[in-house]
Amino acid sequence: MSMNLQQRNRILGLVLLIFCAAGAIWGVVRQNCLKRDHKIGVGRTTHYKAGGRGNAGGIWIDFVLTVGDKKYNGSSSYQTTEISGQDLRDHILDKNFPVLYSSSNPSNSSILITPKDFNRFGYSFPDTLRWVLQYFKEK
Repeated sequence: MSMNLQQRNRILGLVLLIFCAAGAIWGVVRQNCLKRDHKIGVGRTTHYKAGGRGNAGGIWIDFVLTVGDKKYNGSSSYQTTEISGQDLRDHILDKNFPVLYSSSNPSNSSILITPKDFNRFGYSFPDTLRWVLQYFKEK
């Protein structure tokens, strides 16, 4: 007894849906864990990736966080409508910014650059970072 094409497509669609739902749930769990139990450190922006498969209109800003004697790599997502690649390259890369990280798992982290980033975790945007506002367009 073999499966017909329609049955196979339904199963593949269901598997894809489950995979996407699991990814979304995992993201929410990590975000909630970070909100509940975190510390603030300093990270340095290192690279960025714009666009790519599954990330149309998106930019990932990579950063390095040092906790004790260990380094942790992280990435935070922004939209190309928020900042241009040129401004990012010229003004944001190789700069230090606050990073919120899980005290039990520092690899679960998020860099805080824009007012939106700070607001998401219940913090006020500091005056010392006002200089970034000329490069980021808030939505």
